Amino acid sequence: MSKVIIVESKNGADNIDKSRQATNMSNLNEDRKSWQKIVDGDTKNKTIPTIISRLEKNYEYYGFRQKEDINFDAVQKLAKAYLDADPWLQINYCRDSTRQSIDESVQTATLKKYINNSFENIANGKEVPFDGQIVSKKEAIGLNGKQVKARSVDAVGIIANRKIKLFQKYSKVAGSGQSHQTLETQNWLEECSKIKDKSILFVAQLDGNEAESHIPTLRKLFEKHSNIFVGNSEQIIDWLNSINK
Repeated sequence: MSKVIIVESKNGADNIDKSRQATNMSNLNEDRKSWQKIVDGDTKNKTIPTIISRLEKNYEYYGFRQKEDINFDAVQKLAKAYLDADPWLQINYCRDSTRQSIDESVQTATLKKYINNSFENIANGKEVPFDGQIVSKKEAIGLNGKQVKARSVDAVGIIANRKIKLFQKYSKVAGSGQSHQTLETQNWLEECSKIKDKSILFVAQLDGNEAESHIPTLRKLFEKHSNIFVGNSEQIIDWLNSINK
């Protein structure tokens, strides 16, 4: 994936927006080359599954009786249409940066630049706050017998010899899925509040106008827990750096 991470300030939302834009342009440059290779007969190109999935969405429109009838000729034809399209349209046909987990990468890179180099994203399911402890998602499901409520830790870091666990969200505008994201954040923080080791700092990193609008409410809910902090990237940077003084 052609992720382009841009960190120009402590403002996580601005950094994410600029990184998304730059990544989309990088994706377009790469995908143009892939489309040309497909037109030239490359049957193993990594972009083929994406093109096939787009053909499958409207297979009848493209003249197929069933999805299974889609062949390489059709893939080549669509790739050629992409290449011949106006450049103003081409950006809409390439891979979308919002599907490349770029937001969390930018949020972590922002912390790394303005705090220290210990911050890094970790694999989904590697660490989950559950029933007073940090376990893997697999372990949590084994202990619970079903899916767990809390989401995974997105990133980790260390400051002043204290471990930091972060939950990261970016949301620019309100929508049907945003209330679910807020509930996810609350559920995660509730599980973190049960962790017995109070030396661990739990941080909800919320960037974007919509996500940041819920910061006051979430702070109020967990104000009695001194090792829990909710804020945007800039607020988190200032808070964690104050701990390190």
